[in-house]
Amino acid sequence: MGNETGNAALDLEQILIAAVQLQQSGDLKGAVEIYRDVLQVAPENANAHHLLGLAAAQAGNLEVAAQVLERAIALRAGEASFHLDLGRVLRAAGKPDAAREHFQRALDLDPGSPGGLVEMGNACLDGGDARAAAQCFESALAADAIDVAAIQGLKKVRSMAGAQTAAALPAGGTNDEGTPKLDKANIPAAIAEAVALQQGGRADAAAAIYRAVLALEPGNPDALNLLGVVTHEQGKHKAAVQLFKRALQRAGGVAMIHNNLGLALHAQGKIAEATRSYEKAVSLDPNMAEANLNLGTAYENVKDFAAAQACYRRAIELQPGFAKAFQNLGKLLHTLHGGEAGTAELERAVALVPLSPVARVDLGSHLLRLDRAAAAQPHLELALALAPDLPEVQNAYGWLLQKNGQHQAALAHYERACELRPDYPEALNNRGAALNELGRFEEAVPWLEKALDAKPGYLEPIVNLSVVLNNLNRYDEAIGYARTGLARAPDSHELWNSSGCIYRNLAQFDVAEQHFKRALELKPDFLDALNNEALMLRARGRFGDSEKLYREALKLGKLDAVLRWNLGLALISQGKLQEGWALYEFRWQTILRDIARRFPQPWWSGEPLAGKRILLRGEQGVGDEIMFANPVGDIVAQAAECLIEVDPRLVTLFERSFPRAKVFARTDQPAPALLEPGIDYQAPFGNLFRWVRPTVDAFPPQGGYLRAAAERTAAWRERLAQQGKGLIVGISWRSRLRTHLRNAQFTRLPEWRAIFSIPGLVFVNLQYDESRDEIAEAERLFGIRIHSFDEVDLLNDLDGAAALTAACDLV
Repeated sequence: MGNETGNAALDLEQILIAAVQLQQSGDLKGAVEIYRDVLQVAPENANAHHLLGLAAAQAGNLEVAAQVLERAIALRAGEASFHLDLGRVLRAAGKPDAAREHFQRALDLDPGSPGGLVEMGNACLDGGDARAAAQCFESALAADAIDVAAIQGLKKVRSMAGAQTAAALPAGGTNDEGTPKLDKANIPAAIAEAVALQQGGRADAAAAIYRAVLALEPGNPDALNLLGVVTHEQGKHKAAVQLFKRALQRAGGVAMIHNNLGLALHAQGKIAEATRSYEKAVSLDPNMAEANLNLGTAYENVKDFAAAQACYRRAIELQPGFAKAFQNLGKLLHTLHGGEAGTAELERAVALVPLSPVARVDLGSHLLRLDRAAAAQPHLELALALAPDLPEVQNAYGWLLQKNGQHQAALAHYERACELRPDYPEALNNRGAALNELGRFEEAVPWLEKALDAKPGYLEPIVNLSVVLNNLNRYDEAIGYARTGLARAPDSHELWNSSGCIYRNLAQFDVAEQHFKRALELKPDFLDALNNEALMLRARGRFGDSEKLYREALKLGKLDAVLRWNLGLALISQGKLQEGWALYEFRWQTILRDIARRFPQPWWSGEPLAGKRILLRGEQGVGDEIMFANPVGDIVAQAAECLIEVDPRLVTLFERSFPRAKVFARTDQPAPALLEPGIDYQAPFGNLFRWVRPTVDAFPPQGGYLRAAAERTAAWRERLAQQGKGLIVGISWRSRLRTHLRNAQFTRLPEWRAIFSIPGLVFVNLQYDESRDEIAEAERLFGIRIHSFDEVDLLNDLDGAAALTAACDLV
């Protein structure tokens, strides 16, 4: 029930945000209709009352706006923004005393808020109290040195006091070089004008004014500081540092300048110097929330987590509405304690700034780390709608899709994130990881290498490179990355797991087992390591041990489809078919996900087939289609009509073997006859065993179920008889797909001495890929002849291969 309530609240919040966007785009009427609809469903929703009140104010209905905002406050009295907005409405309605009461209440709830101080200052000006107004504006500037509204408020105060407040840019206001004409008397007004330009996004115009001020007064600390801010925001951090240092030579006791210097140093990676600047800022102004936040970030960079946490908490204490401090604290708490730690803080940040895509990304990413993709999805979808050109948003949304198994869709978002920020290490890493999931291993490598170049020592691409190179059978390189990673992070359960996979593929099973066990010591609920160790045990024939591990993994409460599928394979390997076949169907949620819905018919679940039409289809390649055709004859005999779709190379063989069935070649678009509405069921070959072969005894002692062409078989018998006297023995010794692990399951011809030394045998090559050199080596070693026949393509002419195989006495 808790989840349902949470989801409903989140839906209403998204609806309100959509209404706000309508209002901002000029559709006030449409927004008001939505606010009222929400209140019909949730009459106690304070946000809806608040937004409806703002809409009324925008329409000029101040009395109605005040009433609705009062209702919002009655529902949530502790929300500073509600009091602030009601104060603005009352002030606009000519009620300065009532307005001041609510501005004061907002400041009580959020002390030091620049917005609250500016509004209080304006209300004081309305009442003619210039001194109190000046104090408010100055306090606002102490909190935010470039608050335009506070600067303009001070200009009004000075005007009332008779101070000179000429415009910064008088008529004809530029010299021959295009820079503003100034004199010392109008420098303060010029700086205020430049700040307004800067806040309005015209940084270059603002910088021109600051430079004009400095040409007239080279040591002006305000111009140096503000030009430093512009320069820093343009990414010219080294130049910004010099400007901030020059400003401090004239105004060394200004906390904000020390804080800004710290930001520029931090951006250059000079963490120790940045830390000293932040510490100086905090010592000069202990109540400066921003400096406390930045100091916490610096401490976190050097892994002084206790100090970082204290700074973030101090920033929140000073400014309870400081969303960024809640974000940083939440992420740090999760880093330190894992699990749900940090969730409340990240949720609080979103509540404070519901339209912040960064806050939504932080919370959504946190929920993804907790494997709560459904809860993360609405946050990340909203972030994507709000800021599609923010690389963090594209990267996080890609991660959501990847968590949901949509690797191709995820890749598109990672690509977009990399376009927006080519040196974004997290997006580069995730792009490589997605390519790995898609089986595009060669393409994945350069992106993971770029991620490592962009962020040396970044553990994730090191882990992923060890995995991808392992998938490419480049084991030496893979081991190198795994060892590098373990030297840097000896407690990384992911690296112990990936290195275990490499040693398993090298058939070094004892070493691999040690690595998997170490991964599980570090993270006992690490499903990947449990699964990989169990896979290795199964590959070694230790089916009972692998079954035990799979069951232990499932006891953790994670209903992982891969684990269930692999448990099914372990059970089938032991002859425990009934449970094994049931679990084997989980393959449709893993490796066969993309072809599960190729056809529209319902899946057959053992229902009687008399009078019914059924479609049977292959699923995992030609080898499995041949092996899994064992029960097809039973189905053909039971059904009124059976249609079969197989690899084109098998059509002739299946037509001959199951003459009552209609056989179709598999194509990209299924044959129209297979999509007809009159077909009652469909069943992939592998699903049949659950219903037709539930026990070992249910396998009939049939002499094969696929029938080679009699004429071609007879012709081959005659030809093979000419090769020598004795039993005709067909041989095949390995798969075409070769890895270290698979090689451990196959033989090599030099190991066949005991067989090749038996007299009176005629050997026939049935190996379906290039094997001339291996055959020549065996013939030289053992003095035998292995007959190969190039006129039959053993890989593509499967009907011919079947005839040649059937012509042998033994295989």
